Amino acid sequence: MLGYAAAPVEAADGPAKTQNWLMMDAVEPEGAPKFSATVSASLEYQTTQDTPLLAGPWSGQSEQFNRFAPRYGDGAVLRIPQAGVAVHGRLMDGALSYRATLLAGDNQLLRNERGYYDDLYIRPIDASVTVNAFPQGRLRLGLFRQPLGDEAASPRQRFIWRTHVTQQMVQERYFRSDGSVNGDPNLDLGPVSGFRDIGVQLFDAFQTGAWEHTYALMLGLGTGIDPTLPQTGIDTYLYWSSERIFGRTGRNRDGLKLYAWGQFGTRSLQVGPSQITQEFDRRRAGIGASLRNGRWSLSSEWIVARGMIYHGPDGGTIPGRLSNDGTLVAGYNVLPDSESDGGYVDLGYRPIEPLELMIRYDVLNRGTDDPNTTVRFQGLSLGGIYRITPALQVMAG
Repeated sequence: MLGYAAAPVEAADGPAKTQNWLMMDAVEPEGAPKFSATVSASLEYQTTQDTPLLAGPWSGQSEQFNRFAPRYGDGAVLRIPQAGVAVHGRLMDGALSYRATLLAGDNQLLRNERGYYDDLYIRPIDASVTVNAFPQGRLRLGLFRQPLGDEAASPRQRFIWRTHVTQQMVQERYFRSDGSVNGDPNLDLGPVSGFRDIGVQLFDAFQTGAWEHTYALMLGLGTGIDPTLPQTGIDTYLYWSSERIFGRTGRNRDGLKLYAWGQFGTRSLQVGPSQITQEFDRRRAGIGASLRNGRWSLSSEWIVARGMIYHGPDGGTIPGRLSNDGTLVAGYNVLPDSESDGGYVDLGYRPIEPLELMIRYDVLNRGTDDPNTTVRFQGLSLGGIYRITPALQVMAG
């Protein structure tokens, strides 16, 4: 699998590893204007050998992993995965900050309420206000990024594809059923979460010597970017990071960051042959570290998940496809009370200032509570980012 992408403006300063993404996303820096606008777009080419399924009821048909989300229409795509406009600013001498983003493009954030994709669809993915008027505490309200690990929280994606564990276990997909009824493709109810939620967050960062500590407590709807999706109760998010700052400042500072996070909530799902609606815990937690020192960067994270485990489509084919004997219809599956774990190690080196070369290993152990559902994913990714100008960069991986 090979892909190339021209990255948007929001990624223009490069994939710095030890940034305080939570603070950068919510708080405008000192001296920032009342209004700023950023237009971003990306162009992407991806290709695979489009190898079909070799065995099972759908053998000879397309394998979903050799097609590209969100449409799974071909083994090679040239597309604009995202195009957006963001506005943000600092008001009342810094007492308030705000951020709003509208997104278009061919991506999983733009799935409509029927689980499909329209040819032209625009959706808000950020709409928040931050109140900075409290000592040792700031309050953020609206739709914004969840306080999660670095890969999920960073707006600057280092590789074209996120790791298996972040994409499948941390980014949430919303389903009505566990997929146990034949004939029901069990398509998504709406867009993926985009690592965002609607709610309120208490957070701040403070210094102790050379260390910067950051905390966050968030209460959210658990519906991602779409408040019309089914919800059960309130999700709770907890976050803490401590970073030893070595030198330099701003987006390219050197340092060692240690962090931990957790998300805890419940979801409703129709399960079993009778499709009885039940409530299940959805828990996600992770610990991680990132290091940046001169030309080198290194990061790692380990994530555990329990409940509402996305378990892929029947037979590995594309949902809605009829089996070769005409008796089965492929659909998405969810393990409502299962467990998973996984993580990654990411090493980067900059031989010259505009160029960074990366190598990443990641693993996901999915459905580990039952040998019949256990699946292990492993990935080794080689990548590179070249910054042509401050507003344009090319990624390959």
